[in-house]
Amino acid sequence: MACQDNHAGPITPPDHPLVNETMENCFTEAMDVEGLRALIQRIERGELRTAAVDTHVPSPMAHEILNANPFAFLDDAPLEERRARAVSLRRVNVDLAGGVGALDQAAIDDVKSQAWPDVRDADELHDALLSLVLLPTQELGTWREWMGELVAAGRACPITWSREPSAASRESEPESKGPGTESRGEAGAEKEGYVATERVEWVRAALPAAKFEAETPAWASRGAIGSPTEEEAVRRIVQGWMEAIGPTTAVGLAQRLRLLPGRVEAALLVLEAGGAVLRGRFTPGVDAATREWCERRLLARIHRLTLGRLRREIEAVAAADLLRFLFRWQHVHPGNQLHGRDGILSVIGQLQGMELPAPAWEGEVLPARIARYSGADLEQLCLSGAVAWGRLRLRNDSAEDKEMAPRRQMLTRSTSLGMALREQLPRLLEAGSVGVDEMSGLSSTARAVVRHLQTRGASFLLEIARTTGHLESQIEEALWELVSRGLVTGDGIAGLRLLLAKGEAKREPHRRFRAIRGGLARARHVPVGRWSLLREPGEAGIGQAAAEEVEEIFARQLLRRYGVVLRELLARETRAPSWRTLLGIYRRLEARGEIRGGRFVDGFSGEQFALPEAVEALRAVRRNREEREVVLVAAADPLNLVGILTPGGRVSPLSGQAILYVGGVPVEVGEPHSLRAKLRRGQAALT
Repeated sequence: MACQDNHAGPITPPDHPLVNETMENCFTEAMDVEGLRALIQRIERGELRTAAVDTHVPSPMAHEILNANPFAFLDDAPLEERRARAVSLRRVNVDLAGGVGALDQAAIDDVKSQAWPDVRDADELHDALLSLVLLPTQELGTWREWMGELVAAGRACPITWSREPSAASRESEPESKGPGTESRGEAGAEKEGYVATERVEWVRAALPAAKFEAETPAWASRGAIGSPTEEEAVRRIVQGWMEAIGPTTAVGLAQRLRLLPGRVEAALLVLEAGGAVLRGRFTPGVDAATREWCERRLLARIHRLTLGRLRREIEAVAAADLLRFLFRWQHVHPGNQLHGRDGILSVIGQLQGMELPAPAWEGEVLPARIARYSGADLEQLCLSGAVAWGRLRLRNDSAEDKEMAPRRQMLTRSTSLGMALREQLPRLLEAGSVGVDEMSGLSSTARAVVRHLQTRGASFLLEIARTTGHLESQIEEALWELVSRGLVTGDGIAGLRLLLAKGEAKREPHRRFRAIRGGLARARHVPVGRWSLLREPGEAGIGQAAAEEVEEIFARQLLRRYGVVLRELLARETRAPSWRTLLGIYRRLEARGEIRGGRFVDGFSGEQFALPEAVEALRAVRRNREEREVVLVAAADPLNLVGILTPGGRVSPLSGQAILYVGGVPVEVGEPHSLRAKLRRGQAALT
């Protein structure tokens, strides 16, 4: 009823939950109306300058318009009539013959066979001859009978020519012979072929020394517009052949037509400047130094067929198979664990950007992925600067929170912390600023610690206590307060272990020695290592360019973490961009050939994307469907995907429970000790 054909003027949508949700999904999730409004306003204010540029390929902004879904059009024209569909989504790469973005040889062969004229009678042969202009005899094949009819009717003319260049071409042709060139004796050898009567003038201009075996009828030159030059004639012949043969080299085409490679190369360069052909390395297996040429529309069709074949290569697997794949991908499956410090670096590099309950890192996550895990290895990696820990998200308490007990601001066993490779930590932290209002929510000791770290840099706890004049116990409490707010981190991991090991027990107080009058006994544990600011208070947010870079980093990080990314997996991700943002990034990566898109997991709606190596691993898991492996996963583990990928209610990461998977299906949720006891008794196999 709101169609513009039936209604004129603005429309006020009714205030209904379904309408409101639909509008929100369309304008916020699928599109970015606020971003579009801001962009238009910046253009109107003159902050952005618009420029029109002619390019050989459509810009990324134009892709969604050119390849819009059918419902984006108001007309009812059939899909085949929309020329926008002929534009390829893949950006043209100069090297499409190697790597994950390689074109499929079967797709190239299909397009070649489709592009070559399919002649069924003499009339269709004449049409093909008009397009090709010049047809050598060896290309006739089964067309000889129909060619005889055309010659008898005066519609085609036999021709004989050699590769002897004209005077102008002889001066411009280099003397040295390149790969594939012929000797002078071969250059003078004559070649036979046919030309449509209407194209005699073109061939005569391109091959001045050509011999025509029949007189050209007078009607053949009627309506001709001037006489073409030699360059125009060669360019027309080359263009006609490029539209029919697919990827080829200049030397290969010159040999088929008995033309000089230099003349063919010059014609291809002119056609490339006009956007008719593209050059690169398209055929798999060709030499790296070989330069191929392909007509633009044919290359777009090859791209589409290649993407279609890649998407059909893998059959959609069940959610249980995806979980079995993830157990191996994240090294949880028995026999797939990593070892030593290199293994810890690999696991943290895979899980960085994800916040988990603080005790889970060394309690469940790392031991499940590292065989014979040693905390000393993680401590050494932290002290050497390879690994960093801290709260990735800023915690800005509201006014009500600030009025509550200070214990709300302290680090607890349920506080979520993240680990990351230190070199990538700045891009994984949540962008934002910590202003005066947020600093006022800190205790006076915490503010003193922040001022000290700002002026003195990374410091030990004793140095901070001596400079600020506070007790060591007060500084320790202030440091944990700052850690919980996402402002401070430590060099080592021992200090974090101290607080987590205490659990809910009270901190051991100072007590007097009985033997020494006035003596004090320190607490048995003191946080070791230096402390430094994770974020600078008052730090400004990142710019637009940096924000886009961070979004792509997170998009690639999700691929590294899961191998196969679908929308449901974002349920456990607190720092990931929205799916709408990720969708644009993944489509761009797929267009480049870096990742694959398709339907990899059955039962989930929306687009799915995967790394090429993950697709191969997923295939291997699918082939071993009879294998009923048993895996025990903690509730705090990133692979706790109950209620996300599998049916049923979700299991809270803070519950302290574990999930028993058999063949990728969660069969029981309970206490870790009891489930491990069942595994030892062999009851899991019976389940």
